[in-house]
Formats: sequence, structure tokens, C-alpha cells
Amino acid sequence: MTSNRAWFNPKIAIAAAVLVMAVGYLMYTSTQSTSASFFDTVSELNARADSNDGQLVRVGGDVVQDSIDIDGVGGPVYFEITDGEDILAITYDGQVPDIFDEHIEAVVEGTYYKDGIFQADTVLTKCPSRFHDEEYDDYDGDYDDYDYDEKHPDDEDFSETATND
Repeated sequence: MTSNRAWFNPKIAIAAAVLVMAVGYLMYTSTQSTSASFFDTVSELNARADSNDGQLVRVGGDVVQDSIDIDGVGGPVYFEITDGEDILAITYDGQVPDIFDEHIEAVVEGTYYKDGIFQADTVLTKCPSRFHDEEYDDYDGDYDDYDYDEKHPDDEDFSETATND
């Protein structure tokens, strides 16, 4: 006589349970990571000061005017960022990006201390809007509507149409 449990294999059951727990853990940790939002604002960070104290966090804001202080060649850089409401003091010991300056949007990653100091490990900057070409503001993406000769009347070497003669 055979048992009704002949289909049940304990090794397969254990392997399936481990697999389900691993997938569940990965799903849980992916929803809890800070990558869900690229960075917090200064106000958001300060609102959670107690829970973020001594933690690795990412925060973004505009560099405050007249706040950049570089302590000699190769020394630390001190600056402040703001979201328009709160200001956060940043200390960074490293090479800042070339376009780092006042009023540039910066995202810093490092250790936050609730006493108001942020020790940055990484400083990233957003390209300023000065690279935007106002000449093409009215361009809607349709090449047929763009009149090159009208936009560039002084340019005699080029025209709207080209031929292979």
C-alpha cells in the first residue's frame, strides 16, 4: 500500500521555501532603498534629522551665494546648499566638478549629522541652463517647418535644401 504523501519531497519543499524567502527579501530591500528617490531636499533631510543622524544619505539643492570656501590647494571645500527653505553646511575633501559654482544645483552624498554638518563623499553638479540655445525655442521638432534661410540670413554657403551634383 502506498502513502498519499508519495508526491511530497522534503528537499524540494525546503528549496522552494528558501527561494520564496530570498525573492521576498530582495523585493523588500528594493522598496526600502534610497534609490526610489534620487535625493532628498534639505528640508526633507532636516525633518528626519533624528533618524538620519550618522547615516549615509543623498541630498540636493542650490549652492548658496558667497558660501564656497576652499581651504588651499587640495584642502577641504566648505559650502552650503539650500532648497529655498533650509540651508545645509557641507564639508567635502576632494575634487569638485569643473562647473561647481554658486547657484549651481548640486547633489551630495555622504554622512549627515543632525547638528547641521554634512560630510560629503561625493559631489555631483547639474549642468547649468546657459547651454540652452534660445534660437530654437520655437522649434517644434518638425524639420519641414524650420526655415534655415530665415533663421540664418547671413549664411550664404548653406541653404535649406542640398543636392548631390
